Amino acid sequence: MRIKFLIYYLSLALLFSCDKDAVISIGKGNFIQILTSDASSVATNTAVVGLSFIDSKELINVKSQGVCYSLTPKPTLANPFIVFTTQNIGAGKFSGTISGLEPDKKYYLRSFLILSSTNLTIYGDEKTLVTQPIVNDGKTAATAGTSAVQIKTNYPSSQDGVYWINLPTVGPSQVYCIMNSLVDGGGWMMIMKARKDLTTFQYGSTYWTVKNAFNESDLNRNENDAKFNSMNYFLAKDMLALWPDIASNVNNSATGGSINLRTSYNNWVWLQNDFNNGVRIAPVDFWNTISNKFIMDANVFPGKGLAFSSQTDVRFYGYNYNRVAGARVRWGFAWNENGGGVYPNGLEGSNDVSGGIGLDATFKNFSAGDVNPCCSNGIGINRSARVELYVR
Repeated sequence: MRIKFLIYYLSLALLFSCDKDAVISIGKGNFIQILTSDASSVATNTAVVGLSFIDSKELINVKSQGVCYSLTPKPTLANPFIVFTTQNIGAGKFSGTISGLEPDKKYYLRSFLILSSTNLTIYGDEKTLVTQPIVNDGKTAATAGTSAVQIKTNYPSSQDGVYWINLPTVGPSQVYCIMNSLVDGGGWMMIMKARKDLTTFQYGSTYWTVKNAFNESDLNRNENDAKFNSMNYFLAKDMLALWPDIASNVNNSATGGSINLRTSYNNWVWLQNDFNNGVRIAPVDFWNTISNKFIMDANVFPGKGLAFSSQTDVRFYGYNYNRVAGARVRWGFAWNENGGGVYPNGLEGSNDVSGGIGLDATFKNFSAGDVNPCCSNGIGINRSARVELYVR
């Protein structure tokens, strides 16, 4: 008789009970109460959840109890759930860890009991939790960003400095990043830097075409030679060159190159967005595969300005110019004065002036600079120069 009585009152309770208080009367002053606990230790993919179960007269035997959860309200056992106990366990507090959650999402939780005698399921009140977002702030290897742009976007107050970037193939790596919005919005990752008067990165150096690294622990904007794995593996769209020892106002220039940084870095700047026609590519692979990539008349390129020398013809600006032996350049200019106008119609063969990054034998094999031995119609710095290359 007691079992029938209990089932009757439980049935009524389930029809009229409310999630708000999750107290279910079973007659004659007796009740059971199931409450969903607040979630704790909430992470990006996991959380600790639990319940409290009170049986006023210890009349109920529980087959199992746990918490179900969903991205929509009122989760049931049709949704994912975690079971805390089985086999006729009585009242008490129970908890466990759920995993496989999505980051930065709101989940709804409801505790449940399944009664041993009837297989009846009783749900408790509803609680919510919000999982933590994925942190990619670049401050540690464990929180490495996917790029400097991602870090700048998610953490707009980020300053220039060394960040951890999760590079393809090699994983989390430290990279010096330019975050200043004045530099075309920021989000730039250093791929190499070259000292003045040295030939480490002359045109024929394997650093342009082999996936190696050099002095990669030297992560600052100092005067040194270094090449980083960001040059080998990061799939880049845009390229930037900062010239630390060429001032923005060199030769009374008002432009500063591609970007006027006179009030910040006071460096001459080259900027080439979409250097591979908008297709992302690792810089080493780019220099390995392209040849004589003409982008525009060098006189039109803002990065030339008054910092670099020129002649009247050819006026090549782009990447991997190699049509004249000894006058090759990885990123920069080719000039002549023998007629024909702009590339590819300019008469080549005795190029007298060149400037840029990765110069060849005729131009002293400089890692970077401007060389003007004769016949120019405009004189730039006419010397070797420091340079830093960045991508995003």
